[in-house]
Amino acid sequence: MKHGLCCSEQIIHHPDYLHWGLAGERKIIDALLPEEREKFIKSVKKLPIDTGDYCLSKAYKVSYYDRLINPEAILLRFEKQNKPYSELSGEHFSIILEASTNKLLGLTRMVDDKNNASLLNHQQALSLALAFLALWAPDLIPANIQIPELNELKPHEKMVFEPALSIGNIELSWIALHTESIFINKKEILIEGMKVKMFIPSTELWVWIIVGKNGEIQTFERNIDWDFDKMQRKTEMWLHDKWLITQKLDY
Repeated sequence: MKHGLCCSEQIIHHPDYLHWGLAGERKIIDALLPEEREKFIKSVKKLPIDTGDYCLSKAYKVSYYDRLINPEAILLRFEKQNKPYSELSGEHFSIILEASTNKLLGLTRMVDDKNNASLLNHQQALSLALAFLALWAPDLIPANIQIPELNELKPHEKMVFEPALSIGNIELSWIALHTESIFINKKEILIEGMKVKMFIPSTELWVWIIVGKNGEIQTFERNIDWDFDKMQRKTEMWLHDKWLITQKLDY
């Protein structure tokens, strides 16, 4: 049986960076010492991302709110080696690790691939998202999980699962186009991918993955707390430059 309903053409809604992500302390706790940086860089090298000519530009301990354990987190930012200075809204990799365990909480890859390829379809996006979770969040998706067969929709159409589709320890909510923008030489560059949004019933928190046109993971975030009364995100948005700028957290 194929899964997934069409919910018309996808409408892009941008986050309210002023009011989202305010449940935590929004606190930059401290810069990492050199020996601490090396410890966490070793963890990053195990991740399935190629930082290429990007090098570590910033490394801080930050607050992180998920309602259950409020872990202290490590925020690492990588930028091109030949850049004369660090700036938000440009090309970068950002990674969040749980400080005590090195557990991956999130990553984002905001890079202009200069790639005119088409968006992946919903089936491809789901397959790559589940494969990533099986490696880096095995508590959510066990290895060798059976990937459900989806209906065929145009990539710009939002695929909704009603009721939510259970896979491993998550429930699949929807798959849809997601866009972000960065600036290179003051020119705005659009970054497109397919977002796979999932719910974790055991914790009532959210997890999602955005898969880029080239099949690489653009963004991964887990244990995100959502306020349905206010329809806004509660967990800090350390991976989002626009939020950092709006909250005046230009670290």
